[in-house]
Amino acid sequence: MINVLLLEDEFRAAQETKYLLESISTQIRVCATLQTVQEAIKWFSKNEMPHLILSDIQLGDGLCFDIFRQVQITAPIIFCTAYDEFALKAFENNGIDYILKPVKMENLEKSFSKLQQYSRLWSLPEHANRFNNMLQSFRPVYKTVLSVYQGDRIVPIPVAEINFVYTNKSVWVYRQQQAFEIRTTLERLADQLDPDLFYRANRQFIIAKHDIEAVKYIDARKLEVVLKSHTPEKIIISKSKSSHFIKWLK
Repeated sequence: MINVLLLEDEFRAAQETKYLLESISTQIRVCATLQTVQEAIKWFSKNEMPHLILSDIQLGDGLCFDIFRQVQITAPIIFCTAYDEFALKAFENNGIDYILKPVKMENLEKSFSKLQQYSRLWSLPEHANRFNNMLQSFRPVYKTVLSVYQGDRIVPIPVAEINFVYTNKSVWVYRQQQAFEIRTTLERLADQLDPDLFYRANRQFIIAKHDIEAVKYIDARKLEVVLKSHTPEKIIISKSKSSHFIKWLK
């Protein structure tokens, strides 16, 4: 039996990936699905190392690399991410695979065909040491400019000028009260923006730290974020994310 640990903060994506994994073979079992860095660190402290880890890079409370810097990893990792291929070339050189989202069955099958080779390599101390050294030095490459649409024109917008991103069927980037369409998903865009500067508030919004005017407590531990810019609807932070958001804001 191959025990797979799934690190994914989006519920729907996690369910779809779990279904695909367990459809590949009856010998594959998802032993746990975790959404945050803190959940994962706690899980590793109480459980045996899985045979394989499938991990998104951006989790609910930080980057997956925050886990791997605190936990000695002795299992191969496949990154399921929206990052462009060039940003992940370092992983190929260290025997780590990656899948660009959305996750598809054929991509998972190709990754699992490499697992047998990985298993032999992973037993070598020098390979594990090289991997952990790589994690210490890795820094994701974030977008500095977004190509957006204004009618039939493509307009480059510096990321530093973005106030927020909003989705309602389409995804819209807001800058100085102007809305520009961007042809991607909110999830993919969240992975491409610096998490120190932008926060995935909920399913509708990514907000820029520099545009936050105030934060109000509502309904026990829920938060309402008020931006300097006008927004199409209220920005609500759920109870489960409120404490992490306050830490991020500081």
